[in-house]
Amino acid sequence: MLILAVTMCISAERRRELAAGDQQADVAFLVPAGDRKEVVFWWSEDAEHALVFLPSYAELENVSVVLKKGIDASIGEVTLFDGMDCGHFDLNTDYPMRIQDQNSLSLRFIRSGNLPAMFIHTVSGTEETIHTQRNVWEYARLCLTDAEGKTNYSGDLDEISGRGSGTWFFDKKSYNLKLNRPADLLGMGAGKKWVLLANVIDESHLRNKLVYDFAREIGTYSGFAPNCEFTEVFLNGTYVGLYLMTEKVEIAENRLETDPEVILFEVDALGRAERMLLPFVLDWGTAAGIKSPKSCTEQERDRLMNYVYEFQDTLLDESKGQEALQYIDLESWTRRYLIDEIFENYDGGCHSQFFFRDQREGKDQRIMAGPCWDYDNCADGWFMAKQNPRCFLMQRVWKNEGEHTPWYGTLMKKDTFRARVVELYREELSARMHHLVDVDLVAEATLLQPAMQLNAIRWNLTDPEEAVRHFHDFMEERIAFLDSAWIDGVEYKTVTAKSIWDYRYYCTQPGTVCEDIPLPEELGVEKGSVWVREDTGELFDPTSIITEDITIVSVPGEKATGAA
Repeated sequence: MLILAVTMCISAERRRELAAGDQQADVAFLVPAGDRKEVVFWWSEDAEHALVFLPSYAELENVSVVLKKGIDASIGEVTLFDGMDCGHFDLNTDYPMRIQDQNSLSLRFIRSGNLPAMFIHTVSGTEETIHTQRNVWEYARLCLTDAEGKTNYSGDLDEISGRGSGTWFFDKKSYNLKLNRPADLLGMGAGKKWVLLANVIDESHLRNKLVYDFAREIGTYSGFAPNCEFTEVFLNGTYVGLYLMTEKVEIAENRLETDPEVILFEVDALGRAERMLLPFVLDWGTAAGIKSPKSCTEQERDRLMNYVYEFQDTLLDESKGQEALQYIDLESWTRRYLIDEIFENYDGGCHSQFFFRDQREGKDQRIMAGPCWDYDNCADGWFMAKQNPRCFLMQRVWKNEGEHTPWYGTLMKKDTFRARVVELYREELSARMHHLVDVDLVAEATLLQPAMQLNAIRWNLTDPEEAVRHFHDFMEERIAFLDSAWIDGVEYKTVTAKSIWDYRYYCTQPGTVCEDIPLPEELGVEKGSVWVREDTGELFDPTSIITEDITIVSVPGEKATGAA
């Protein structure tokens, strides 16, 4: 890796050849990063404005100019020379920047606050390779500092690659990192494999962090949810925003600490089965695949598959009563259910769901729930979800016409499972959730505020503070609803609304009008559509008193004419 070390190491020598021909190569900046210095390029907001994003700890007098040989340039009234410090300038001030033979720009230095900084340099010097498609990897080098600028880690990456399913198609990418040796990053315990989550559909950036922290606190085993810390990322010298660095879900020391022979498997959409190891169809629209061990044989997979099928068949057979509970670890499943329900995880029960089982003779062979993963799409975190805080989302048995998700909903009809859920909520989780919403969420948002603002500028986001308020208000309503059901004992009735995309759930007290139900067109169906009762075909009157659980479906208005 000699070439890697030469091209990536930041020294007093010029490194402009890495981006030859680019206007940003003419003038760049070196920022301190522990015992080294890292190059930072200015970023064009548009054709007339440029920004220099600085990490939390960087003082301008400690930032120096890197000027390409033979280039005449100035910022404000100051003529630049290679190696000069930037103490002549102020933060958050617009300066005219003149670069030889280029159009003038308005340049501003802006600085984050409170967070570590990560500098990644790929061998190629660009992101083109790793952005071609997910899981395409490249060698790289990584330097990670804490919020004060002290080195936390510096070394080679055996791999950096893009990751994600639906979020892969956004401009801001998430990444997998594989160090060349285990390292303890930001106090999370030594490991080689790490994940950088872009949180691109959660402008508050808070959902994954708060859920993972909460899950670890209430979990029943080490690794119930990954450790995680926020960091800001510079990729090949360009600021790419605020990220959540997490441990990778895997069986390993400091991760899910169990025997390597234990089978860790994932439940996800059927369309993603081709990316799984030894996949098997689980149900309508869902599949399962092996995450580890990679040496898992088809015979071992078949044992797991048959056990899962037996569990589900028993669960759905009403004559079997409580027998299905013998197949699962009650404590991990009830706590995992509560995490998904409390935070109203839109993908709960069907996407990015992990479980594990020890199939060895003499071991506890029940299915364990977890580790918890992927909560950026919870608590109405994405505009497409349009979630309702007053419902029991995890008690659904269908996500939509194509995805059957019966596990949680059917388990909640089992007296033992439901009693433990309610007991846990009443005795442990309700008070903890009030503290999370009123204290933890506010404190985390305050800490992140400078970084969220810079990330919003970089990715042209509208109002991250409004995203935080929305998350806070949604969770306040959510906890009030669950308190009324599981502490006060209100027995709600549910209106299930089926639209073209998925099923939505709206709860109301018996003898009242359900005021939450939207117009069908608000859920993306044809304008002018109406709701009709699925059982009778009658037009549904949104002002009617609800006395029982009902299901309504959307139909074009002309097809409902005369229905009675």
